[in-house]
Amino acid sequence: MLLASFPAVLAAQAPDNAAQLLLLNRPGIVTYPLNFSGLGDIRLPLVTGWAASWTATSFLLHGLDATDSYQPGLPVMLDDPAAETPVALADAFTAGSAPVDALDIEISLRTAESAWHGGLVTEDTGSVLAGNNLPPEPQRGIVERPEEFQWFTRDTAQMGGPITRWADFTATATGQWASQTAPQRADGTDIRSRMLFANPHGTMRFGRHDRIDALYSGSRLDLSSGGWPAGIGAILASPVMPTFYGVDGFEDLREVDHFDLVQAGWTHEFAGAAAFDFRYGYSTAHLDTTPANPNEPARIDLLDPAPADAPLSNFAIRTRHEFRAGYCFRHAIFGVDWEASQARNRFQAPGNADVLTVAGAPAYVVDLNTPTETRESIDSFRAAAGDTIALPHGATLDLNLLLDLARGGPISWVSPSPRVGVAVPVPGFSRVTLRGGYARTYAPLAGRYLDFGNPAALSGLVYDAQTGQLVERFGGAYSSIDPNLERPYADQFLLGLEARLPRRSTFSVSLIRRDDKDRIAAVNTGVPASDYTPVVLRDPGPDFIPGTFDDQLITVYAQNPATLGQDRYLLTNPASLRELSEALTADLATRYRFTELRASFAAEKSFGPTNPGNSQWVNDPGVTGSLYSNPNTLINATGHPFLDRAFIGKLGTVSEAPARWGGWRLVNSIVYIDGLPFARQLLVTGLPQGPFLLDATIRGSPEGGNRAQYVLNWNLQVERAFPVAFGRVEAAAEIVNVLNNGNKIVESQLSGPQFNLRPAVALPAPRMLRVGLAWRF
Repeated sequence: MLLASFPAVLAAQAPDNAAQLLLLNRPGIVTYPLNFSGLGDIRLPLVTGWAASWTATSFLLHGLDATDSYQPGLPVMLDDPAAETPVALADAFTAGSAPVDALDIEISLRTAESAWHGGLVTEDTGSVLAGNNLPPEPQRGIVERPEEFQWFTRDTAQMGGPITRWADFTATATGQWASQTAPQRADGTDIRSRMLFANPHGTMRFGRHDRIDALYSGSRLDLSSGGWPAGIGAILASPVMPTFYGVDGFEDLREVDHFDLVQAGWTHEFAGAAAFDFRYGYSTAHLDTTPANPNEPARIDLLDPAPADAPLSNFAIRTRHEFRAGYCFRHAIFGVDWEASQARNRFQAPGNADVLTVAGAPAYVVDLNTPTETRESIDSFRAAAGDTIALPHGATLDLNLLLDLARGGPISWVSPSPRVGVAVPVPGFSRVTLRGGYARTYAPLAGRYLDFGNPAALSGLVYDAQTGQLVERFGGAYSSIDPNLERPYADQFLLGLEARLPRRSTFSVSLIRRDDKDRIAAVNTGVPASDYTPVVLRDPGPDFIPGTFDDQLITVYAQNPATLGQDRYLLTNPASLRELSEALTADLATRYRFTELRASFAAEKSFGPTNPGNSQWVNDPGVTGSLYSNPNTLINATGHPFLDRAFIGKLGTVSEAPARWGGWRLVNSIVYIDGLPFARQLLVTGLPQGPFLLDATIRGSPEGGNRAQYVLNWNLQVERAFPVAFGRVEAAAEIVNVLNNGNKIVESQLSGPQFNLRPAVALPAPRMLRVGLAWRF
């Protein structure tokens, strides 16, 4: 976001949201969507670090949970950086403390300053300020238009200050109105959006030792089309469904989301560096999608990379009550947290069915038990204790123990989580510190797991469209939960070095390893592997020409016709289902005269079995999908997850000219990210169970799979402040994608005559100019 102030962060661009801030600045952090331009603000972001599962990321507002209880890893809030302090990121190996969970993204609202302050800000752009980065045919594939704003305005008003000597108040309100292109739509339909934010925050002090604060954070998102149904993973449990790789929204789906979070807290400070804090929060999120045509079943072609119809819609509600109390004395901390959350889904589908086709010919009819409504309740209690111990020669030892209890439906878990960190100054080199750490962290209890023990959960019967034969069934009506289901956990390790260099420079390097174990999957016990017969299939290879050098033989599995439609799933911990993530990160920050610079590099690799397909909703170790549905879903299942990007480099500079030179401020952000990993998919026909898409290669390279083109983005911002009679006026201009790169950041996954041409499914936004004007006092 233009003209926003993030003084504690070396930002190469002031962001539109917290996820964008992390994407631009933090080493090894990747988000989806890759939101360099603000066009991705209409999507709830997925965030990962060091190629770990995005489901291991938690979102916090003032320390209280703001993560989706049905599908962890998704936020249940939209954040407005105009109302927030710099985003705090507690990563798996926070310097100076024991490791915590994979990523904890904490957002806090600004507090009032010592004097009244406020301002008005407007930011604007449009298609006349955008370029064109479409590659020539056939490289552009299904991309019909550049992804750009037809028009865009974002306006913010802020006011805050002391009411009395013992009370203060601050409030921010923001509205964003926009129309942006849908690049894959041949009809030229745009997505009209509206985003509204309101964030008041007040504090009262009672004497010298007591403080009470209260806040409200509310936001709303309205989309005319291009919606995405919450909980879509429930239908992707069917192995016949496409995984919607490269689909960011469905043309025939409207969306309206409401997010409301209320909190109140009391802090008491004791003499002798001790303090007690108590906090309560309530949050509710409504994620509602509505099909444009509520009467006709959705038609989805397995070979269409961008279907217009959504397989279902949802009126989803997520509510949460949370109490947190903590006591700290010097370096010791003690805390407890109790949370009760409910994930409600009301799935609907036009005609209560989906029609799946292959090149336009009907293949399957999926009869759904819609409308169906579920309420999955989860209670959790956490108790933590920790201390920092000073050792000889300046070394420190951090010891923490977390006891995590989670219960929902038939699942009840009690999980002790030890965490330890050590920091040792290098003898003779006082500016160099070695760090190490270990933590065992546990996955949260997801409402999605409870679907497998709920007969009312989304379920479906899949019929052959030509013969009417029942070929498959899936969902809660045909599933159960293993009474001995173990909680997934990860062992995390860190080795690192930090150095304080001359000229206010710092350098750090870290080696990170995360080993996910006891992963959960739904195993088809109704139709085991013994009910399949191996069949050798000739794959014509990426050139799709039989008899050439790249052909390969693949053994697929034909189902015994007598077992069609006998599927029965058990949610369990398959033996040896693990995921290993490793990363090396390096970070350098320095300042020379008028310029601050931060550069980082990350090399990462995550490898293990995930669900078949290539989208973020299946190709992740933390997502429960169609893996183990049948032997074909295990073919080439081991590979890189969706957000594993191999190599990541980031460079940011902030240059501030002296007042005698006009006080200009120049901000650069350059981000390089390796390509998106994907498996080439081959249509298999002629088997009793009907046609399906098969992963003909593993996901990602260099092990024999594929990656889309790299991402290279450069944003440049210039701004200047002008004093006026009352306050100051700030003007800014930002060029997004200065190089106007048109790399194919998502490429076609389907085997065919054009596969080797790597036609695009998505491109980055072209060069675009955004201008902003602010008055502040």
